[in-house]
Order: sequence, then structure tokens, then C-alpha cells
Amino acid sequence: MARRMDDKDVLGIWQEATGQGDGGLRKVMGSAIQRILEEELRSFLNAESHERTQDRRGYCNGYKPRALMTRLGRMEQVVPKNREGRF
Repeated sequence: MARRMDDKDVLGIWQEATGQGDGGLRKVMGSAIQRILEEELRSFLNAESHERTQDRRGYCNGYKPRALMTRLGRMEQVVPKNREGRF
């Protein structure tokens, strides 16, 4: 099942972004979006990475690069893929 993001994950995102000047907020948002995409795929597959269950609905099959245009500027993301291409 989907795991919860705890305060240590949020703190890690913030620590990555500190000292980045104007790009700090963009870095925080990029990290948050990436983690959300990963959680969505886990929820979609109904299993954690490397977990084998009866309820699993597929497998992860790498990533595809995508550019996201926001008010903070362009953010490069890597979107996780599943084998069937339904995610």
C-alpha cells in the first residue's frame, strides 16, 4: 500500500533547497512533485517497490523525462512508467 511521507522527508527536501537563492523554491517544488509522482505510481500499482502481492496491478518500467512549465519557471521531471503504459 502507499506509504506516508513523514516529517523527515519534508525536512530533507527543504535541506536540499537551502542556499539555492531564487531557485530554492523551484527545487523544493520539483522534489515534492517527484515524490508525489512516485507515490501515485505505488498507489496505482497497489504495491511498494519489489513487493510481491496478490493485489499487485503491474510493474514499474523506468522513467520518461518531461518538462513542466510553472510560475516558478521550467522544471525538468522524470515521470515513472509502468509496463502496460496505463500510468
